[in-house]
Amino acid sequence: GNGPTRITLKGHIRDPLALRGADLNLVLAGPNMELLLPLTGIATPKKPPYKISGRLDFEGGRIRFTGMTGQVGSSDLNGDLEINRAGQRPTLTADLLSHRVDMEDLGGFVGSTPGRTTTPGQSPQQVEDVKRAEASPKLLPTTRISIPKVLAADIHLTYRGEKILGKNMPFDSINVKMDIDDGRIRLSPIRLGMGDGALSGSITLSPVGDEVDADADVKAERVNISRLLASAGLGSGEGILDGTARLKGRGASLSEILSHGDGGVRIVMPLGGNINSLLVDLSGIEIGPAFLAAIGIPDKEGIRCMVADFALQRGIMASRTFQINTTEHVITGGGRVDLSREVVEMTLRTDPKHFMIGKLATPITISGPFKDLHFLPDKELAIRGGLAAGLGVLFPPAA
Repeated sequence: GNGPTRITLKGHIRDPLALRGADLNLVLAGPNMELLLPLTGIATPKKPPYKISGRLDFEGGRIRFTGMTGQVGSSDLNGDLEINRAGQRPTLTADLLSHRVDMEDLGGFVGSTPGRTTTPGQSPQQVEDVKRAEASPKLLPTTRISIPKVLAADIHLTYRGEKILGKNMPFDSINVKMDIDDGRIRLSPIRLGMGDGALSGSITLSPVGDEVDADADVKAERVNISRLLASAGLGSGEGILDGTARLKGRGASLSEILSHGDGGVRIVMPLGGNINSLLVDLSGIEIGPAFLAAIGIPDKEGIRCMVADFALQRGIMASRTFQINTTEHVITGGGRVDLSREVVEMTLRTDPKHFMIGKLATPITISGPFKDLHFLPDKELAIRGGLAAGLGVLFPPAA
């Protein structure tokens, strides 16, 4: 055994002295797959409690684990893998599938604490680790990327998650192909499905000393705005978003890479839609639903176009263009997002296209740390954790 890791083997070996001709049923269980490194020579990101089983055979320096089924945290895991130890370093080839996957279980891939406080089988220490991560004022993972572990083996992995769990997760499915060759990590393609749309792209991480150079190119196509708003707790609306994002940065963790990154983000709503009037009226004086109805503002307001364009320089996302043109209002904005300090400083202004009695265009600020975001001047409009929920949607899939 390996600490709390439990291993069960049943079967036979035709040539035990030469370790050839094995036909075994293997069951592995433990609190964290990271503990398997001494047994396999393959570094595994931190994972929640797991139990997996399958058929094991080995011959000629190759170890095969086929027909694998089991559970990792709240997610099921199935597939086949092979470890070839014949070369200069081990090579892992795997084709894995989850019918139902909780993205929190993949948090270890980006350096965050995997699992939830409700994940089955966790030790008291693991529950405390999750609580500590949730209570931390920081959102971006600061765990350093272990270059020696990345250089220890080559990995070729295909992973498919058919259904993503979680009421605050707008994505339906995940597909990714990952290759690690001589320490260079490439995820291409990576795709998060959302109905008829998707977030897709490629990510490359190249070791440089004890840091990595990151190069990411991501594209959003036909992303459903109602799902994004609902997942971040920001109301409701309808429409389709397209967008692009580019990132180049160097660092020893995801937080450092983003803090020093350059690139940009551009989001457009090309076909129009509608948005809840509460969102439109956030930057005006809140008068109340009854009075809004009396002066003719509908429950939903049509969006004719939307453009949000941000430049990223040395970890600062500064707005180049931000405008939402609705049937009755024009919303403009500006400001910046500091990825190093994890602070938002934005201003929005809503101007009616036509004169409205009682409607005063009052700029508001959206400010504060990612995990405690506020709308001002009306503190009742604070959405604590709203941005954290929205960004939490994206960080685990970055794995």
